[in-house]
Amino acid sequence: MRLAFFSPVPPVPSGICDYLLDLLPWLPEAWSIDIFIDDGVEPDEEVIGGRSPCYPHGEWPERHAARPYDLNVYQVGNNLAHAYTLPYVLQQPGLLVLHDAVVHPSRALHAVEGGEMTAYREAAERCRPDVGRALGHMVAGGLASPQLFFRFPLCEDLVLASLLTGMHGTALADWLRALVPEAEICSLAHWRSVPEADALEVDEWRQRLLGGEQGVIVGCFGNIDSARRLDRVLQAVSDLRPSVRIELVIAGSVDPALDLPGRAATLGIDTQVHWLGRVSTADFGALIHGVDFAVNLRFPPARASSGVLHQLLQAGVPTIITDLVHWTEYPAAAVQRVPAGPDAEEMAALRVAMKHWATSAEARDAAAQAAKSWAQEHLGPTLMADSYVHAVGLALEKRP
Repeated sequence: MRLAFFSPVPPVPSGICDYLLDLLPWLPEAWSIDIFIDDGVEPDEEVIGGRSPCYPHGEWPERHAARPYDLNVYQVGNNLAHAYTLPYVLQQPGLLVLHDAVVHPSRALHAVEGGEMTAYREAAERCRPDVGRALGHMVAGGLASPQLFFRFPLCEDLVLASLLTGMHGTALADWLRALVPEAEICSLAHWRSVPEADALEVDEWRQRLLGGEQGVIVGCFGNIDSARRLDRVLQAVSDLRPSVRIELVIAGSVDPALDLPGRAATLGIDTQVHWLGRVSTADFGALIHGVDFAVNLRFPPARASSGVLHQLLQAGVPTIITDLVHWTEYPAAAVQRVPAGPDAEEMAALRVAMKHWATSAEARDAAAQAAKSWAQEHLGPTLMADSYVHAVGLALEKRP
């Protein structure tokens, strides 16, 4: 079996890069996999030293003509790093793995920055023949907004062009079937590896953050944009003072336009918030095992599974999440859910949830055990590999 994987790879700043490194070693050894990447990207050594060679995507036609691939597999998300894959998705039908169903923001930004509004208008009309022309005029006229983007996912043409589309989890697959009922959709398991950390490394981080005093450490992991609602988390940390001491750790890149450090300073909690940026694998392992609980909010939803959330649950980290329809599979014993709005209700629920776990070690311990138990049953590399084997088989059956 010869497969062509179209995906960004490290050092490109996309979570899908790390996902790919987790996935590849578990796929059948009989599969010969070539990775096609964007022009100008120099893969990290961990990619070069792996099982699959990387080639600039422009070499795919020649390589396919010389020795045809059985199937193209596209890893696509709402990130400009995936823009180079979309023409192939539309013109060379394969297995589309849709990490974010809402890809409208990146497609619109790519069109605006590249001066390709005609292509954007055509995509909008393919996705929504009823209102696509109006969408194109609104975005071209500078009237784009998050509400517009998340109301119209702009993934429909990609899904319809594919032999099969996989989404992570049954709830997301069901949502996509309802959106594009004529397409072929399947569910994929979503496992992410969790770096190990010895007790000494964990204790060192806790000592560094708490200084030997009483308090809890709360983590927010991953790339932080406005959908992560970190401004509300900062407000909750401030509101809970002085009765509850929380040290908030932010491990991941943060959108500078949000000026969240400035917000923390205004609230008077800048000494309680630790902006670590992107951390090493070793530090990530120590932190994810060292926090008392985590906050992993998402709104508006990009209709995506969360790799970070799955890592947290595997590590037994109680996690506060947004109450989203496609996140209903997570057990109530392991997570606390807060509504996405209105603002007052969201803030009230977030404060209550954070105070509950910050003041009750017993409640945290119970949630940690529930998280581990659920993850052991539903997450794992073998489950993910098996779901890919099934999806590839289905896609091959649908080749013309």
